[in-house]
Amino acid sequence: YYLSHDDNRWTQLHSTVLKPGEFLQQHLWKELESIVLTSATLQMQDDFAYISEVLNLRDFDSMILPSDFNYDKQALLFIPQDLWDVKNNLPELIIFFQKFFSLVGWRTLVLFTAFFAIREVYTHLKIELEQQNMHLLAQSISGSKYKQIDFFKKHPEKSILLGTDTFWEWIDIPGEDLQYLIIHKIPFAVPSDPIFKARSKLFNDSFSQYAVPKSILKLKQGFGRLIRTKKDTWIVVFLDNRIYTTKWGQSFLNSFPEDIKIRYGSSDKLLEILSVK
Repeated sequence: YYLSHDDNRWTQLHSTVLKPGEFLQQHLWKELESIVLTSATLQMQDDFAYISEVLNLRDFDSMILPSDFNYDKQALLFIPQDLWDVKNNLPELIIFFQKFFSLVGWRTLVLFTAFFAIREVYTHLKIELEQQNMHLLAQSISGSKYKQIDFFKKHPEKSILLGTDTFWEWIDIPGEDLQYLIIHKIPFAVPSDPIFKARSKLFNDSFSQYAVPKSILKLKQGFGRLIRTKKDTWIVVFLDNRIYTTKWGQSFLNSFPEDIKIRYGSSDKLLEILSVK
């Protein structure tokens, strides 16, 4: 809806469904004889409880099919333990990114949860990387999303892509063009978002029953940006120390495939592994 003011300014109002499950039940589920929902991110630890509650899927049968990816051979998840608290360590992370990009030099996607962090990394590293003949592409800075993805696909051997929000769930770059995924933070929703605040009030424990499951689903979507075929081999670097310093962090760790290799160590150890890869 658009409202006109006397000074010719316009205000745009947006609305959304507070309880999507009730809306779907009324307008879709009960109108169809059968329906199939498929996704790689519907369940958490072999459990459909959260998505069933949100989408009102109580009368649905569920099935989990095993993945045909060999994560043990195709993937490595590395979690550095020397980069301090992820909430306040952006200067340390920029130094790490500088070393990582200079060593790897290409085929890398970095997922952030805030544009501020993207701007900081881009501002500090763009010129230096250009001098090394590398392209640092940043969401909302280097052009449109489609333009950046297209450039990355055409020049993966010298491109690094920084993105947030839709980049967690939209990108499809199969094969060797994308080999490294760096996840900056656990993708929690912004607490001040009015929709998130309104829906949080529907739960007795909004953090464990809503914020954590919602973030786990988005983390799984981000993780899925990397492995797209059975021939892909890649490394995921997870920079949020809360995954091993908090009790609820284990839930996020459990969201990764159970047969994936997980390594902990210093950031220098990771660079050592990459140098001989």
